[in-house]
Amino acid sequence: MLSGKILEAQRGNQNCMLDLIRTFQQLLHKYAYKLHYEDAFSDLVISLIEVIYKIKIEDFSETGDGALVNYITQSINHTYFKLSKRANILSSKEQHVSDLTESQQFYMENAPAPEEEHLSKFKLMLSGCNLTNAEKEVIIKFFFWETSVSQIAKEMKVSRQNVNQIKNRAIKKLRKIYG
Repeated sequence: MLSGKILEAQRGNQNCMLDLIRTFQQLLHKYAYKLHYEDAFSDLVISLIEVIYKIKIEDFSETGDGALVNYITQSINHTYFKLSKRANILSSKEQHVSDLTESQQFYMENAPAPEEEHLSKFKLMLSGCNLTNAEKEVIIKFFFWETSVSQIAKEMKVSRQNVNQIKNRAIKKLRKIYG
């Protein structure tokens, strides 16, 4: 039943998508309340929609709807933790613009996004190492973007074991260099 609704939603049936959102609405409200910011519910709904579009029903064909419910619940849970982490970082760095000097306001408006700045520093640090392109890609995706090993494996079209081997080999090289 749930797998049928997901398939229909993936095909563009808006009523099935709304039914799925209603099914998980209590869980979404629970996590939105815990996040303490205005658009939390919308962010969680968007995440749910993304999960629904990305689910491969074939992987759940042998299991029942319970496995699908657990998968979606865990996905929402992981999204909650990511949003919570981001909200905590933003609130700890929050400062009123009126408290800033003119030069600080100018810098704030024209400075690159912190993620871009950190990513460029991270890539610079990795460029001095003797890492292959695959090792650099895995390290950046796993540690910087916090992408799961299975997701990296899907993107690179290799096995999870191969991604873990690449990651571990890169970590060994980095430990030799940076101690």
